[in-house]
Amino acid sequence: MYIGILKNIKKISFTHAETNIPFSPDSIENEVYTWNWKTLYDMALDVNIELDLECYIGAVGIKLPEKSVSKVEILIDGSIVGIHNAESGKYTGGELLIPVGRKACGFTMRLYTVLQDISLEAPEIYGAHDDGKPLVWPTPKSIEFLGAYAKIKDIVAKSDDEDERFAACFLSERLKESFGNIKCEKGVTIVIEKDSSYTEERYTVTDEGKKITVKAADRLTLLYGVDTLLQIYNKELGIQRANVDDKPSREFRGFH
Repeated sequence: MYIGILKNIKKISFTHAETNIPFSPDSIENEVYTWNWKTLYDMALDVNIELDLECYIGAVGIKLPEKSVSKVEILIDGSIVGIHNAESGKYTGGELLIPVGRKACGFTMRLYTVLQDISLEAPEIYGAHDDGKPLVWPTPKSIEFLGAYAKIKDIVAKSDDEDERFAACFLSERLKESFGNIKCEKGVTIVIEKDSSYTEERYTVTDEGKKITVKAADRLTLLYGVDTLLQIYNKELGIQRANVDDKPSREFRGFH
C-alpha cells in the first residue's frame, strides 16, 4: 500500500465546464498552464484528471493566483465531493487544499473564473493505492522490498548502549505480544545500532543477508525503525526483507 502524494496521473485535459468541448490553455511553460482573462472571461473551466488505477483520494492541493476564482469544486462522476468557496462578495486563490475522501480513477476540478489570468500546475493529490507492497506508515522516503521473507533468530543491541538495548527489548516484546514466540535458529539476527552521524531524525533498515541492521542517532528514531519492522512482519513468513531510508520532510509535523 502506498500512502502519500499520488504520482500516477495518466492524463490531464481541459474542457469548458459540463461539456466535452476542449478549453486549451493559451500557453504551457515548464508544465505550468496559463489562460488569459480575455480567453476565460467569467466562464468555468474543467480540469479533468485521469489516474492509471483506482485510488483513494484524500484531498486535492492546488495553487492559483490570488483572487482569480470565486469557487473551486472537485467532482467525481458528475457529483460534487469537495468544494472551496470564496467569502461572500470576494474572490479566492493561493494555495488551496480541498478534502475529498473518495475512491475513484479520476476527478474533475472545476474553476469558476472572474476575469483574471489563471496559471496552474498539475494538482497535488494526497491519497493511497494498493501497489502490492506491505503498508508502512508514514511512507518512507525510500523503501526497497527484496521479494523474500526471513525468520528471526535473535534481536540484539550492537553495544551496551542504553538506547540500543531499549529499542531491541521493545521490538522483542512487541513481536512476542503480537505473534508469540517468533525465534528460529535458522533465522536472521536483527541488530540495533546508534550512529551519531545520522541527522534530521533519519533512520535506516539495511538487509545484510544474515543480519538486518536498524540504525539511527537516538532512542526515538531507533524506535521509528523498529516500528517499520513491526509493520512488515508477517506471522507465517517472518520479516519481509527490505532496505529503508527515511527522515521527516519537515521540521514540524502534525496530524489534523
